[in-house]
Amino acid sequence: MHVVRVVCRSHQYGCANGRCIYKEWMCDGVEDCPLGDDELPSLCSKLTAPRRDPRRIINFIDLALL
Repeated sequence: MHVVRVVCRSHQYGCANGRCIYKEWMCDGVEDCPLGDDELPSLCSKLTAPRRDPRRIINFIDLALL
């Protein structure tokens, strides 16, 4: 995986391709980074609790039905 150096704000996570996403989106079961690096087991295993936001999952399902 080629990693791009990126500077994101303190409330954001820097994806390997240079995109910034909200830290709350990390390890929530949805790949928000184009390469999926926000869902890597090596990253998510370091968190004390899984970050699953049911509202986000429902919104994703609702969008898929459109």
